[in-house]
Amino acid sequence: MKTKEKIVILFLIISLVTSAFINYKVYAAEKTYKVEQVTSAADINSNNLYRYIITYERDNGTTIALTAMKGSGSGYAISRNNFREVTIENGVLTTETEDNILWNFTKSKASVLEEGDHPAIESVTEIASGSNRKQLKISSGGSSGNGGYPGIRFSENGNGFTFEQGEGNTIKICGINCEDTENNYLTFGNYFKKGPQDEAINFKIYKVVKEYNYESSHFISSEQLAQMEDVSVKKEVNEYVNYGDTGIALVSLKTKGTSMEKNCDIILILDDSTSVYTEAPQDNSKTRAQIIREDALMFSEKILATNPDNRICVIKFGRYVTNEDVVDEIGFSNDIDKIEQMIGGDRDISTGFGTDFSSGFRKANEVFEAKSSPDHGKVVLFISDGMPSYYNGISYSTFSETPDSTGEATNWINFITKTPLDEAMLMSKTGTAIYTVGSLEESTSVNGSDGYILPAQTTKDVLSNVATGSANFYDFDKIETELENILNRLAKEFNYYPTNAEVKDKISTDIALLDRKVNEVVPEIVFKRNNEEVERITFSDDGTEAHSSVLGPDVNILSTTNGVSTFDGKYVSFDGNTVTWKIGDLFRDEFQLDYYIYLKKAANLNGDGNDLPTGTYPTSDTVTLTYTDVTNEEVVEETEKPTLNWVNPKQPEKNNNNNSNPTGGAPAGGAPGGDGGAVPAATNNQAKAKKNNLLPMTGDNISVTALSILLIVVFINVYQIRFSKTRRKVTRYGVTSYRKTTHKQRKSRIEREMD
Repeated sequence: MKTKEKIVILFLIISLVTSAFINYKVYAAEKTYKVEQVTSAADINSNNLYRYIITYERDNGTTIALTAMKGSGSGYAISRNNFREVTIENGVLTTETEDNILWNFTKSKASVLEEGDHPAIESVTEIASGSNRKQLKISSGGSSGNGGYPGIRFSENGNGFTFEQGEGNTIKICGINCEDTENNYLTFGNYFKKGPQDEAINFKIYKVVKEYNYESSHFISSEQLAQMEDVSVKKEVNEYVNYGDTGIALVSLKTKGTSMEKNCDIILILDDSTSVYTEAPQDNSKTRAQIIREDALMFSEKILATNPDNRICVIKFGRYVTNEDVVDEIGFSNDIDKIEQMIGGDRDISTGFGTDFSSGFRKANEVFEAKSSPDHGKVVLFISDGMPSYYNGISYSTFSETPDSTGEATNWINFITKTPLDEAMLMSKTGTAIYTVGSLEESTSVNGSDGYILPAQTTKDVLSNVATGSANFYDFDKIETELENILNRLAKEFNYYPTNAEVKDKISTDIALLDRKVNEVVPEIVFKRNNEEVERITFSDDGTEAHSSVLGPDVNILSTTNGVSTFDGKYVSFDGNTVTWKIGDLFRDEFQLDYYIYLKKAANLNGDGNDLPTGTYPTSDTVTLTYTDVTNEEVVEETEKPTLNWVNPKQPEKNNNNNSNPTGGAPAGGAPGGDGGAVPAATNNQAKAKKNNLLPMTGDNISVTALSILLIVVFINVYQIRFSKTRRKVTRYGVTSYRKTTHKQRKSRIEREMD
C-alpha cells in the first residue's frame, strides 16, 4: 500500500471516530421531557405535585426557558448570562442535561396567604447559596441584567405570583396585584424584550409528564396454568324439617378458591434519617434504626423461605438515598448475604439531615425500571418512624408560619395530606402494591429547632395515601407483629388466583325465596368463608324488613314494589328472581352461601294455595359462577340444577314427572309406604319379576324399549357435542361465546403439548 493511500485511510478513520465522538457528545448532552402545555391559568395552584417548564419565545424565533442558575451570579432566572434554549416538538421538549429548568408551584416562604392562592415559583434544584435560595421574587428594576425593568430574581423568601390568561394559550405572570401593571407584570429589558414597562410577556408553561415503563406482571405460563385446580360452583338442596307439610328446603351454594405461586421483586424502602437514630419505643436498649434493620432482615428471610425465587432490594433514605452505591451494584437478589449488605449498619448522622419520602420512592422506581424482571410481580414495603420534612422536593420551611396554640404546623399538614406523593403515585400506576409502616406517636421530628407537632392522624393520613389502599398502612410501634400481618397479606401478592367472582342463582318459577318466619322456621341468609361468617341477612317475622350484619341493624335493605320484594346486602342481593352472591377473590379459601326456599302452591305458605301437583321440580333456571381467570379472561361456569320432589296428599296417584330424587335426601313425604301420601309401592311379584327381568315382553314393551334406547343414544351424542357437565363462556373484546373445552380438558391438552 502506498504512503498516500495509507494517509487517506488514516484520515478517514480519524474523521469517522471524531464524527462518532461528536455525535455521541451531542446525543449525550441532550435531555428530553414529555410535556403538556398548560393552557389555563386556573390550572396553576400551590398544591401541585408536577414539575413545570416556563418558556418564552424571543423575537428571533428561538425559545428560552426560565432557568435555575447554580453558583454565584446576577441571580436572575433570565438574563444575558443565564438562559437555556429549548426546542419543543410533538409534545417533547429537548434541552441540555442539567435539570435546572424545572420548577414547582408552591407556597411563598415569606408569606402564607390567608385568602386566595398565589403560588410561589420554586426551583426544583439546589441553587446559589443553598437549599433556601430556591424561590423567585419580582425585582423592582434598576439592576444590571434586566435593563431597569421589573424582572424575576432568586430569593430565599420569594413572592406569591398571580397567573392570568394571555393571548391564545399563553399565560402572563405578575405580582399579587395584577392591576398594578406599572410594576408587577414581568417584563425583560434590553436582552430579550424591549417595550414599555407595563407590557407583560406571554409565557408558555409546560407540565412535565413523568411515567415509568415497567409494570407489575400478571403473566402466567402455560405450565403454571396446567397445574391450577378447576374452579366451579356446586348447588345442594336439602329438604328441611317437616318438608312434607311446608315444602321448605335449604340451599347451599359452595365453591373453592385456587392459586398458583408467582415470583416477585420486592423493594424495602427504609427510613435512615437522623430521627431513627433515637431510642426505640419497643426496646430502649436499641435505636429505631436498629429495630428497622433487624426486622427488615427477618422479613426478607421469611419472604425467601416462602419462595426462594423471590428477589429483594433494600433502599435506605434520609434527605437523599444513603446506600445508592450498593443498590446500584446489587439491585435485586435472593442471596440473604447481599440483602444484608444493602441493609447495612449505622451511618454518620452528622452529615445529611431531613426526611424526603420522594427520594426513596424515586430510587425504587428507577430500580424497578432498570433491574426488575418483566414477568415478576412487584411489591414495596415502606418503613418510617416519622413524617417528611421534604415532600415532592419541597421543604417544610417553605410553609413558614408561627405554630398555633397547639403547636401544629397547619399549612404543612394541609399540603402533605392533600397532595399525592408524586413518585408513589407513579409507582401505583404500574400495578405495584405499596405497603407502609409509620409511627402513630405525635411527632416533633419534622424539625428539631421549630418542634412542629404532627398529630398521629396526620401520619396515618399521609402514609395511607402513599399506600395502595388505606388498609395497607401499619403501625411502626408494633412493627414486629405488623410485619407478620403484612406477610399474611402478601400471600395474595405472591400468587395468581381468580378474581371478581360472582354466583347467580336464577330461581325457577315454581320456587320462591323464604323471606319471613313460617312454622317456626326463621329464614336467614349466611355467607361463610372457611366456615367463618362474612355476612348474615335476617328478616322480620312479617317479611317487611331485612338487615345485614355488615351494614348494621339500623339499615333496612329490603324494599317491596308491586308485591315483589328485593334486597341489597354488602355481598348478597336479590332482585325478586335471582340471588346474587359477590365473592370477589377466589384465593384458596372455601366459600358457602346458605338460604331457604319453598315450593309455591305446595303448603299455602304465602296464601298461594296447596294445589301443586305431585312431581319433580327444578330449583333453578340457571346457576352460574362468573370470574376473571388468571389469564385475565372472563369465564362463566354453569352448573347442575338440583330438583325437589313433591307429593300432593290430595292426588298421590298422579306423577307428572319421574320421582327420582337427585338431591340425595329422602323422597318427599317420607319413606315409601309411610305417612305423607307416598306413591304406592309395587307388589312383591312385580318387584321380583323386575329384579329377574321376567316381565313378559309384549309388543308394547318391545316398542317402548326400542324407542327408549334410540332416544338415549341420540341424547348422549347431542350431549357430547353441545354440552359438558360444566359449560364455559368467555368474553373477549366485547364478544361472548361458550368454550367447547372445559378447564380440565384445556389442561390435558397443555400437558400433552408439554410431553
